Parts: sequence; C-alpha cells; structure tokens
Amino acid sequence: MTVLTGAEHSDLWVAHDQPERPVAYGAWLCCCEPCAVALRAAAESRPGLPIVLKTGMDRFVVPAAVAVEARWEGSFERLLRVPDDWLREVFIGPGADRRRIRRPKLRAPWPPPCAACADGAYDREP
Repeated sequence: MTVLTGAEHSDLWVAHDQPERPVAYGAWLCCCEPCAVALRAAAESRPGLPIVLKTGMDRFVVPAAVAVEARWEGSFERLLRVPDDWLREVFIGPGADRRRIRRPKLRAPWPPPCAACADGAYDREP
C-alpha cells in the first residue's frame, strides 16, 4: 500500500471538489457538469492542455480542445479507439503546468554555398 504525503496528496484532486481552482496536472475529471465546465475553461485558455484517457485496454493523450468537444457532445467515450473498451480515468497529464515556448529556428543560408564559393574562389578578379 502506498501512503501519500501531504504534498503528494494535495496534488491529487477531482475538479468538481475545487471548482474555483484551474485544472492542472494531477486533477481528475469525471462525467459531472462541474468537471465539464472546468475542462471547458481550461480548453479555452490552453487548447493543447494534455488530457489523459486511461481505459481498460489503452492509455492515450488528447488535447483539451478535443476532449471538451467530445464531453460537450455527450461523453469522453466518443474518443475510445478500441471496440468494447471502457474509461477507467480521465485526468490532466504531465506537462500541463509548462507552457510551450517557441524559439526561432536558426536559419542556415539556403541553399548552402558550394565549396568554391565558400573558399572565395569567385571573389577574385581575373
């Protein structure tokens, strides 16, 4: 049996238990309306938030925008990929508390210079 410390236990919570708290890593979502509202609020501000669906036969991650659409159309079961599968848990996945930072790609000169140009062979006057 695993015993959770105070800090670990506080990171595990169901969204409807603390409706004022924004969902974050460790929050579980059930099929109730308060959990659906919490998911919708999260998806509006962070559509790529990772939502983990743990099923009887699979485990996969979908973006919050996809999860909220399925939930508002009826249930998370719409996202199941294996026939006769069932949901065991739905929760906010790891990486949820990190925002993606886009860094500019370093661009090399394109096309790359040929060996003769790189050596400056064509820079000389005849």
